[in-house]
Amino acid sequence: MKALMGLDEFEELVGLTGETGGLETDRRQVVKLLGAGALTLGVLFGSPRAATADTDNKRKRGNGVTSFSPGVYITVHPDDTLEIICHRSEMGQGIRTSMPMIIADEMGARWDQITLTQGTGDPKFGDQNTDGSTSIRKFYWPLRKAAAQARTMLIRAAAQELGIEEAELKAENGTVIAPDGRSIAFGKLTATASTLELPAEDDVALKATEDFTMIGKSKPLVDMKAFVTGEGRFGMDAQLPGMKFAVVARPPVVGAKPVDWDTDAALAVQGVERVVKLPDAEAPYAFKPLGGVAIVARDTWAAMKGRKALNVKWSDSPNDGFESTAYREALAETAKSTGEVVLKRGKGSTVLEADTGKGRIEAEYYVPLLAQSPMEPPVALAHTTATKCLVFASTQDPQTARGMVAGALNMKPEQVEMNITLLGGGFGRKSKPDFIVEAALISKMADAPVKVIWSREDDLHHGYYHAMSVQRIAAKVNEDGTPKEWHHRSVFPSIMETFNPAVERPSKLEVSLGLIDLPFQIPNVQIETGKAKSPLRIGWLRSVSNIQHAFAIGSFVDELAHQAGQDPLDYWRTVIGDPRLVDPADGEGDYTNYGEPMERFPIDTARLRAVLDLAAEKAGWSQDLPEGEGMGIAVHRSFVTYVATAAHVAVADGVVSVKSIDMAVDCGRFVHKDRVMAQMEGAAIYGLSAALYSQVTAKDGRIIENNFDGYEIARIDATPTTRVHLIDNDAEPGGVGEPGVPPVAPAIVNAIFAATGKRIRSLPVGKQLSI
Repeated sequence: MKALMGLDEFEELVGLTGETGGLETDRRQVVKLLGAGALTLGVLFGSPRAATADTDNKRKRGNGVTSFSPGVYITVHPDDTLEIICHRSEMGQGIRTSMPMIIADEMGARWDQITLTQGTGDPKFGDQNTDGSTSIRKFYWPLRKAAAQARTMLIRAAAQELGIEEAELKAENGTVIAPDGRSIAFGKLTATASTLELPAEDDVALKATEDFTMIGKSKPLVDMKAFVTGEGRFGMDAQLPGMKFAVVARPPVVGAKPVDWDTDAALAVQGVERVVKLPDAEAPYAFKPLGGVAIVARDTWAAMKGRKALNVKWSDSPNDGFESTAYREALAETAKSTGEVVLKRGKGSTVLEADTGKGRIEAEYYVPLLAQSPMEPPVALAHTTATKCLVFASTQDPQTARGMVAGALNMKPEQVEMNITLLGGGFGRKSKPDFIVEAALISKMADAPVKVIWSREDDLHHGYYHAMSVQRIAAKVNEDGTPKEWHHRSVFPSIMETFNPAVERPSKLEVSLGLIDLPFQIPNVQIETGKAKSPLRIGWLRSVSNIQHAFAIGSFVDELAHQAGQDPLDYWRTVIGDPRLVDPADGEGDYTNYGEPMERFPIDTARLRAVLDLAAEKAGWSQDLPEGEGMGIAVHRSFVTYVATAAHVAVADGVVSVKSIDMAVDCGRFVHKDRVMAQMEGAAIYGLSAALYSQVTAKDGRIIENNFDGYEIARIDATPTTRVHLIDNDAEPGGVGEPGVPPVAPAIVNAIFAATGKRIRSLPVGKQLSI
């Protein structure tokens, strides 16, 4: 979320301001260093040169020889190793491989000379929040420029040593090569290069696309062996001498507090050493722990048994009456009333207000509460002393975690060392550091290193959920069935309420996620939002509000197509319309565009149409299918990337099986082809799970689902054949981790209609259709 707004706005939102509140001290440090140059790309980002404290490009190694370190990300050592720091979190997306590929390709380095170091949470690295599909999008150009600066300095050093004009030299395979065949390895140039002045970014030339040797191709993951052999260190694997284990009995209802518990019974469990109470949580809950009572023990099993023995009695909460079915009905009732207009094109529309006669079509769509449910639940290890806090955690956002820990401990951020482990999935859950703050607080109270472990049940019961939503869409169509009016009302609680209880409508950021960026060539459009309050903590989940908006819009287009008696593919082409650039500002929409400038990242309907046509072609859209089978299609732009999905389903005895999914993707210039395809394949499973199986429900304020038997995800036997088709171009790099999810659910339900004639407007579909 920080990646989709400004840093000031984010810090104010989560309370990370003030002398010891979080990031303010770090920001002053970054700003102080900006004299050496800076880039502002949506968020404050110090250039590699500006962010390093080593102002003379030199770094001494143990043997006294000089390494060449032109920036915080890159160091060339005299032994010819190229040390690259990855400052983003690795959670299976391959960023610890992709970022070195960018640097090595631009420098002209060899892949086998690279050593990789994981960066700690530190403002010198710029934005480290691995969220919002930003890692390549935000750092592709900064890393290339930093690598080009390093390459230029190495070439200039070689020019001095060889007595040749630098324009005659080239860097290739880890050496600088002269026209006469003489060459010098990078490592032999470090002493001379470290004496040179860092060239300005605008004074260095970047490689041409045709000269890439790594970017746009694939490399084996640097962590693959560690993944498959168990050598990789995830959050659960972190250890410190004398470490204790802790679990927390958290309030079963948000806002409840512990009023009584049996300490003696818990301490009687063998292995339990301490029972400590966490501070009670008050709204706004933001990223703070929910409170409760922690069990500290010699092992996890003892801690869990001790928690069970506590028998905590909880206070009443204002949210005790929360029940998901009634809440859905309340959202649906709100959706029947006029909302706040967030986009208006032409004369707008009022076709939702009343039956205006012939040619009016209306539908209502529902998406339930969802949980991120990464395979590795939250886990963090902390050792808090009087002067320092040492943390190891599977976090997506180490700098926010660092600031929150510092604030909770009344320390300065520089007193907190935030080490990032591998993440067993994230999906947005691990950018919220409540579990890390828990570990730091419990360690302080226990006077020992403490690893806090969340079970799957903990994760489902006490998470930050994707908001439940109800949407109504109505259209007025021409004689040929094409829409002349489009009226859309979206009702869901805002993520921002988690940080400010006064919020009661979706933010401009949330309405920018697949709602007001409607790319259709319809003359009269009106889009509204309704009021909604949440009894739960709401947070971002993979693709955020695009999930519900793509589902409703993608489904409604299919409904309009069938009402018009037209092929859905042809109808999609019609509503997308002519090749053009769409700007929500033309309809007075306050559009955030994923934090990117519209000039560089426009909404381009030609690219949208291209992925639509490619997905249809590759899926064999026009083929005749057996009875009980059908194909559906949907297309969506999110995180400045264009994705179309064609789904082929079969329905037998009311049971839906997804036979295949074809995804066409235009993400602009991609770095690691295999990882892009893998992310899309994963998105297909994530979107399929949301379409068919996954939902969170509540009764009496408590979440009902306990594990994957209740909160279902697609099993192996439900996994379809997934084919990913990439459009290779030189457009600006777009996001990859999230854009594949939104069009999957509408493509599946549209295919179900094609197979059965049954229209699905409420997710999840469930295990048995009533047909």
